[in-house]
Amino acid sequence: MATTPTQNPVPSEAPQDLKFNIGKIDQFTTGSAKRYIDRLGGEHRTIAGINDEIDDIVASLDTASFTFDSIASGLTGTTDKQYFRVPQGSGSDYSFIYYRNANGTAIDVAEAVGKAAFDKLKSDTDGLGEIFRTPNKWYDDNYALITTAPASGRTQLDIAGGFYNKSANALSTVVSVTDRPALSLASKDANLAFIQYQITLGGLGINPGQALFSFRILSLTPNSRQNDRSIVIQLDASGQEISRTETRYPLTAVTGYQVNVPLDIAANCDSVIVYWSVSDSAHSVTLDNIMLCQGRLAYYRPPYRRVVFDYTSPFITASVQNSRSRQGWLLERIFPNVYTDEAFNDINTFWTAPVPTRVVTSDVASLKFVDAVGYFTRSILRTEIDAGTISVSANIKSKTAGTQQLRILLIQYKTIDGSSAANELARSTLSFPAGMLIKSDTEISFDGVVIDPAAKSFRIYIAGSGDILMSNFFIGGGPSSAFRHGAAAGTSSGSGYGTVYLSPTGSDTATGKQDAPLRTFAAAAAKLGSAGKVVYLAGDYGDDAVIRLTGNQTYTAEAAPMARVRIIRGNRITAGWTKTAGTTKTWQVPWTGSAPYRFMFLDGVPEGEISPAERHPLQRGRTHRLPSTRLWPVASLSVLDQAQKPSWFYDATAKLLYITEPASGTPEGKTYVIPDGSFVSCTGTGNSLTLNHIEGWYCYASLIGFDSYELNDCYVLGGAAEGGIMAGSTRGIRRNCEVAASGNDGANSHNSLTVARSVGAVPPVQSVAMIFDEYCHDNYDDGYSPHERCYEWVHGGLYEYNGANGIVAALGAKVSVFNAHARKNGLLQPVAAVNGKSFGFGAVLAPVEGEGTGYTEITCHGCQSENQNGGFSAFGPSCIVRLVNCETVGTQTALTSVNSGGTVDTPSYLISQNTRDSGSVQVKTAQNGGVITVKNSAVIA
Repeated sequence: MATTPTQNPVPSEAPQDLKFNIGKIDQFTTGSAKRYIDRLGGEHRTIAGINDEIDDIVASLDTASFTFDSIASGLTGTTDKQYFRVPQGSGSDYSFIYYRNANGTAIDVAEAVGKAAFDKLKSDTDGLGEIFRTPNKWYDDNYALITTAPASGRTQLDIAGGFYNKSANALSTVVSVTDRPALSLASKDANLAFIQYQITLGGLGINPGQALFSFRILSLTPNSRQNDRSIVIQLDASGQEISRTETRYPLTAVTGYQVNVPLDIAANCDSVIVYWSVSDSAHSVTLDNIMLCQGRLAYYRPPYRRVVFDYTSPFITASVQNSRSRQGWLLERIFPNVYTDEAFNDINTFWTAPVPTRVVTSDVASLKFVDAVGYFTRSILRTEIDAGTISVSANIKSKTAGTQQLRILLIQYKTIDGSSAANELARSTLSFPAGMLIKSDTEISFDGVVIDPAAKSFRIYIAGSGDILMSNFFIGGGPSSAFRHGAAAGTSSGSGYGTVYLSPTGSDTATGKQDAPLRTFAAAAAKLGSAGKVVYLAGDYGDDAVIRLTGNQTYTAEAAPMARVRIIRGNRITAGWTKTAGTTKTWQVPWTGSAPYRFMFLDGVPEGEISPAERHPLQRGRTHRLPSTRLWPVASLSVLDQAQKPSWFYDATAKLLYITEPASGTPEGKTYVIPDGSFVSCTGTGNSLTLNHIEGWYCYASLIGFDSYELNDCYVLGGAAEGGIMAGSTRGIRRNCEVAASGNDGANSHNSLTVARSVGAVPPVQSVAMIFDEYCHDNYDDGYSPHERCYEWVHGGLYEYNGANGIVAALGAKVSVFNAHARKNGLLQPVAAVNGKSFGFGAVLAPVEGEGTGYTEITCHGCQSENQNGGFSAFGPSCIVRLVNCETVGTQTALTSVNSGGTVDTPSYLISQNTRDSGSVQVKTAQNGGVITVKNSAVIA
């Protein structure tokens, strides 16, 4: 996937600009295009383009006759408008410069790249890999530790064993420069003030050889003196100084001055001291971008940032910093995790007694050590570590302070079995004191442990006492274990928190990148693990692309930008039809599958032409409401031939499906679809989904059981279930979605009440939904119907041509509707449209028994009910409908309250405040003890 650079001015040190420029270097040197565009939009020649121009020039030359040793001799030896070239000598950036003689003046027209330029480019590009292999090891990138260090003595403040110190007169503070922290150093008096940091090479993760120390000076008092400087001191194991490298600050005021200090780390170097000082109170320095790393390249790298500790006597407490959320140098592509059970699904195989416990917190699988010593039972073979060093890391999610200890032990063996102490070559131990309290995600790691040449295998031991949670266990080659995710609580072993791409023509053996997409959602989930994004490239998908979450997963599934994505399911019938004897328009086909749920469809033949008077923005400019024609169910074959609408009947005994052909022709060669299945669902718990711009055809979306969901601009056609979108016992948001021609409700929600409550008791947990501008139409029953303990808010939307009602609350739901429009519901589907049973907005059916004094309630604000049997209706006992500034147009009965089946103690209520009516046959009716209350406001003078 292409990297999007910043628009920062030159020079930019942003990591994404570095990555973008690496690609441009490759485009410049090896691409076939003649020009390339830099990150700021400038156009430049590539080597191919330069060579092309040179070839054009050379083609016009006799190079033997037109090569001269100087410009002067070239002008003498050529005439006006002729070209000549002059060699630049060995070791130059250019081999030749080409000129045009313009009336005795040499005009530079092209340059041929020389060996020196290629050598320099190769050196730079080869060195870029060093940046990714050796991240910045300066831990304190927000300068919290160095500014709070004590002014006397050495105090260990970070997990790597580093010590921060400063003089008593040092005034060290953290300042903000362009929204980034920077370190300011000044002296409180007329004497030298300093700050320093000391750490062993092992803790720093740097080996003897070339290294780099650098920082950037943001501001500086001019006229610096001798003690305005930085020093790097190397010490041996006895603390004796080996060498020092001193850098004086500039004499003049500077802004953004980069200081790069190449270091040659001695073979006997045990530790280094980094030191800054200012001479007196008249001098100060502000700096940032501190970097310590292996190698020599001076490009700025974000800090490695494993874990940083704040000093709080008498314990060390971890600051809340999670290295895995940092933008980093993703080494997992180079050195993968060889610990295969990243989600800890098979702990009995991989860990010995006493076996730690697998727990799941915040969707992440962890191991819990309680007064136990466990170890990874399978020996890691030397052949699995494709590097000269090995790294081990884990995230400690929590560790209680007190007597608890934590230790990780890495042992190298000279045999393959790796079990005998006699075969032990070396061991490395990482220990944490009993008094250490760890909060949040704290990464602990061995980085770049040198592998003994005789080592054949490795074994890792974890010792933990007390209550310790460990996740993201990593074992791999290379100098660093940072920035690699382990799997989360799902069963997959993917890395998590990434993006993969799908295509109808993709392959599950591909990488999952945009230029090498996968084909199935299952393959995408396997790569992502517990969380991530699946991007569907444009096209029509089938059953293998349906979205299934399987427990403790958090995904976003979305269409690529401006792409149309359809997941099309259902059973298709394209041939085999014969005319049914004795009928005029009935056809039959053998069918051994299931009968249609309610509707089946003639694919691609539109239905429901939209008249200009019924145009609405939510119809999105279409000419018809439906892209395919519905076939309706009938009760028997005998009435099928007389059906007024396209219809079907299934003889389950004879296994024959009968239809009337909508276009009054032959069905042969056309595609009929029987909807089947869902395109969204989940199993297990802990699932969350965001779905953007995806269409599900001849299937439904089941949101039942999700912890949470969010749907944006989604389309559902022909769902063969209780609802095209079904939400049950969940909470979520839907925006600008459309549900059409479902076999029951367009959208519905349920929350089965399992605990009865008495009067005054706190209600049980409710399902919650917020719905914006939804278009529900041509569904068999209601447009939208929340049930039971569902609390829902509907903002805007159009609900039309549904078989029964527009929006109806049922069985105890609580619904608030704002500015929605319901029209022409209950006209086609033969639902009983009597006594206000078919209406635009209403409440029906009393709450589930046991809810005490609960009611089924709907409140409508600024809603319009148009051209249907009932406008607004409270239909059933304990149903309440409240209207505020609403309107009815052309209904049979504008307002209805029917206490059907209720008693005097549980009447139905309809409360109208400032409701207007136009053209209704009857304005209001109250039956069977139903109550209608009108509260109209007067204008306040």
